[in-house]
Amino acid sequence: KSPLIKRFCGNHISEVLTSTGNRMWIEFRTRNGEGQGFNAKYKTACGGNIIQEEGFLTSPDYPDDYPSRKECVWTITVSENHVIVLQFNFFNLENHKNCRYADYLEVRDGRTEDSQLIQTFCGSRLPQTIHTSGRHLYLKFVSD
Repeated sequence: KSPLIKRFCGNHISEVLTSTGNRMWIEFRTRNGEGQGFNAKYKTACGGNIIQEEGFLTSPDYPDDYPSRKECVWTITVSENHVIVLQFNFFNLENHKNCRYADYLEVRDGRTEDSQLIQTFCGSRLPQTIHTSGRHLYLKFVSD
């Protein structure tokens, strides 16, 4: 059962709600059928802390073009005594020698921006599979 984030009734306009995982359950109940119902909009967040044994990550708006001027940071954590294997199925970013003046994905072996840099990726060459040394992986996607 999912934890309850918020319950609404009446004509309350809510603040933004954010799920802690990649799923959110929304349930609408009515007793007497009065009122007009509700209208909600959702979108994926850019970055976040992921505590899961497996899953998928995409750049913003994938499979469509990602927007300019984005910085997304993900931290992935798996169980104790496990490592992370990151395998790319598709990769197509702006290209530049050494990724210096291009959109890029930075991958680090740990949970912070100070962790050991594995590599910075740009261009359209599919990166090789990455294996971490521990249970954390830090990814930063930047588009200019």
